[in-house]
Amino acid sequence: MTTVALNLITNGQSYDFSNLVRTYESFDRACSEDFRHAVSTRSLTLVYTPQLLSILSQGNVLAEIDVNGQRDFTGRLAPSSLQTRSYGAALSGADIEDISVEFEDKTYLLERQLTSADGLVVENAIVCDASQPEKSCVHCLLNLAGLEAINPPPIATTLLAFAPDPGQTILDILDTFLYEYGYTFTFDPYGRIKIIKIIYDNPAPELTLTEHDIKAPLEIEKLYSEYDSVEVSYYPLKYKERVLLYMADLPFSDNGLRSGWPIQPGYLWPEEANVQDTWFEYTDKAIGSKLDLKGNVVVNKDFTSIVMTKNHAVEEKTDPGVQKILQVFENKRCRLAYRNNSNYSKNIYYCNVYGDVVYRGAKITVSDLDPSSKTYKYDAEYVHDSQIARVFFAFIKTKLKAQCWRFKFKSDCNYSVGAIIEINDPYSEIYPVLLLTEKTFNAETEEFSYKCIAISVPIIGTITESANQTQEPPSYTQNEETAISSARIEVSKESFSVLSDWNGNVQEWNDLEFTFYVKVNNADDTQNWDLLISSSGVLFDLIEKKVVVTALTEFVGKIEIIAQYKYTYTLSPLYKRFGEGKFGEGKFYKPYRLYKAVNFTKVAPIDKLEFKDILNRTVAVNPQKGLLVLDAQGKIIHDIPDQQIAEGEYYMGHMVWWQDPAVTLFNGAVQADQWYTVNIAKRSYTNIKGVILDVYGSYNPDVLAAYASTRVAFRPYGSNLGIDDCFTPYVSMQFHTNYLDFLRSSMMIIIPVGFNLGNLSFQFYPGVALGLLYIGQRGILI
Repeated sequence: MTTVALNLITNGQSYDFSNLVRTYESFDRACSEDFRHAVSTRSLTLVYTPQLLSILSQGNVLAEIDVNGQRDFTGRLAPSSLQTRSYGAALSGADIEDISVEFEDKTYLLERQLTSADGLVVENAIVCDASQPEKSCVHCLLNLAGLEAINPPPIATTLLAFAPDPGQTILDILDTFLYEYGYTFTFDPYGRIKIIKIIYDNPAPELTLTEHDIKAPLEIEKLYSEYDSVEVSYYPLKYKERVLLYMADLPFSDNGLRSGWPIQPGYLWPEEANVQDTWFEYTDKAIGSKLDLKGNVVVNKDFTSIVMTKNHAVEEKTDPGVQKILQVFENKRCRLAYRNNSNYSKNIYYCNVYGDVVYRGAKITVSDLDPSSKTYKYDAEYVHDSQIARVFFAFIKTKLKAQCWRFKFKSDCNYSVGAIIEINDPYSEIYPVLLLTEKTFNAETEEFSYKCIAISVPIIGTITESANQTQEPPSYTQNEETAISSARIEVSKESFSVLSDWNGNVQEWNDLEFTFYVKVNNADDTQNWDLLISSSGVLFDLIEKKVVVTALTEFVGKIEIIAQYKYTYTLSPLYKRFGEGKFGEGKFYKPYRLYKAVNFTKVAPIDKLEFKDILNRTVAVNPQKGLLVLDAQGKIIHDIPDQQIAEGEYYMGHMVWWQDPAVTLFNGAVQADQWYTVNIAKRSYTNIKGVILDVYGSYNPDVLAAYASTRVAFRPYGSNLGIDDCFTPYVSMQFHTNYLDFLRSSMMIIIPVGFNLGNLSFQFYPGVALGLLYIGQRGILI
């Protein structure tokens, strides 16, 4: 017999009404059928008493419910859920029905709106990391709602910034945020958040249910999807320093100079500040537009919206006697106020607010190769990375086209919602892997009812050649498995370099297009493969088997082609997973996938640049004549041939600079006392005099704790120079104990006369057993 203990709490007082419980039914939900958050509830029938009705009529009634001595639920009385009925007016004696009530979990705490005053702005944020709650997006959201998570999984993806727009509820933000990263959430019996994974590469069942665990009937339903294709869009995050965020609307005179706005003695500007709090909203005009090569203002296509601002500064001009008395900066607005403390009218001429900005770049779309009129479109709010976007796209596509299966069953056993289960039913011969999304328990019947949704494509029956639901596979001259093992994606061109100006504007596209095929035994086999084409930093049109690039939104981008064989190709025996005996052999679905990437790079001749060298000195570029950098001895080198060259300086040549990110030459562990060969990127240039490199280092404290710094030596390929004889200086790098914390050192490699800069060799020094080294190419000297 099930015993239910009910404790109600209101106005700080606790009341035990366990003796009044007649019926009890629980509804636990891990998520909805769309894998979004769903509220868990408890329905009770209680014996009527005036005291109970009085308590339940209070404004905020909390509930703690135990079942058989174990906590089962923590929540509150759901609004408008209390029901009863009195027949006293029609009968000679009192006749009052039992009270029906429903309690809901702590979702209500998440339903408050986010405000600017909450200050939810996290730089270099992590999706979920309990060890760094101040950086963890999930923990920051839960903290605002006064909630805690129980054993949250680490989700290590980092974001340049996390700053949701005020006006949304915390519930909407958290639900969408977790969903886009492959998770949802529910509450445990004590009202703590429990995060549940919904996107799996290869889901491993926690338990297997057979006909002995399930009470008939097992209800199976293939859900209908109205969509034929999927499109997921996301926005990369980018950073820009000193952006004009706000410019006060102050007058100009006829000569184009600021004429000033009068502030009367003792009054404030802006004038509204004299009677109410006045905020200036930041605009995106400065970053949302740019100058083209002709000096015209054009729309910046690589900008969508501001996410985060920091390092705010005010540029202002006022007459003497005007004092700034208020300065408050928030993420997307600020308050400024100026008072005229003199006895005469004074002017304010201009007031501009600047700041560093993290912003959303141009929209990038991942879509089906053959989009239809029935396309499911999803605009990701918090995904800013191409890999995460592709994983999410694959999840949506599979969910709509293959995973839409619902299973319902009853059992005498108690399973937890959010569990991954598999069902072995010999009668239906459907073998799914499921997410247990909903559990209902009735205290009278002591029976559990379950609802599950498939999270992978179910294996259906003993699939034989004649029973295969797909089309007949093609006939190859070889064995099918041998034939498709030779498959490859062939493209007419694998990389493109495009000349652009310093702002990334491309003047001539020069037919940026390529064709692609899936080849099997060197023959076109594209029709037998499902294709997915996605991109990062590249916009394109698809015309049959030709990709035509329409824009490059990044200096470095790529188009990725994934091909999956449409048919099964390997025979595997399928065995009964309970009892004795095999019930048949058949074809088991084993996908065969191919991958190909086509890379695009904008090459920008040096035009204007200023950065810091390793000695923290300014390295400047003259846009007319060239470059100023350091030689091996730390002296200035001029790329200005008509200027006098001082003693210890010499003319180098002109530099062609590639904007971030650098071209990766090497990235990985290196051994001691060993030269490694890497190929530099020469592009279309032949007479190269040198390269600019970025050098990063890191070490594992368990292995290299004895070393606080190290050096890297360089020499030309083909030379036999020893470490001490190398013409290039060692690059000194301080190494952090954090295995992933890299410090950067930029350097120039100058090639002596007679050596060919076809390759570089480098050595990690001193003689340590293991380290990590990153070398990226920033540009070349010609």
